[in-house]
Amino acid sequence: MFDSKTLLRVLVFGAVAAGIGAVVTLTRDELPKPRLISVKPADNRAMMPTFVWPSTAGHKWSLADHQGKIVFVNFWATWCGPCRMETPELVRVYDKYRGRGVTFAGISMDQDPLKVVPDFAEHYHIEYPILMPADGSPITEAVESIPTSFLVDQHGRVARTWVGVVREQELTKNIEELLAEAGDRRGGA
Repeated sequence: MFDSKTLLRVLVFGAVAAGIGAVVTLTRDELPKPRLISVKPADNRAMMPTFVWPSTAGHKWSLADHQGKIVFVNFWATWCGPCRMETPELVRVYDKYRGRGVTFAGISMDQDPLKVVPDFAEHYHIEYPILMPADGSPITEAVESIPTSFLVDQHGRVARTWVGVVREQELTKNIEELLAEAGDRRGGA
């Protein structure tokens, strides 16, 4: 049958495997379910400060020009790990809603965006405008960490703020809430 060394190895391996399985099961069961947060009630929303910044494509982009649309504003940088993590999900949400009165603006906090952003945008298939903020802008000075994002309603008011990674499921839920406020209850696509 088994010699004592082989039997000992099998027993130790089995005990370790059972222990890992128990820890994984307990940990998985103890993790809280993600709680999706709703947008702020309309009467509790503050106006988003307006801005006009150049895009990496060479066009001026103004928040005021997008009045009447839902605007997702994302402050990020190419060197930011959490920013890279959220980007594919943001691209999917943008692709889903861009024809429905929803637009995105990525605000690059990189030192030299014209040098580093084009390759990043190509790699992640970003089609929404990426803006370069003015030095010393009050808005960028207020952003203490990245990523930081704002979801602005059709009236220019901040409906939701994130400091940290934005998840696709949560952003989709919040956009749907704002579309419902405007009477648009169609599904995305």
